[in-house]
Amino acid sequence: MLIFRAYITTKSGRRIYAKTFGLKAFPIEVEEDKPQEQDS
Repeated sequence: MLIFRAYITTKSGRRIYAKTFGLKAFPIEVEEDKPQEQDS
């Protein structure tokens, strides 16, 4: 699944904004959470 963010933060703490690269947002791929089984 993709989510979109206007900026990303590097490991050093610096923010990189998508506008700097002529974009509205950066696409970031994330894993979908699987539903947890509930004990009854």
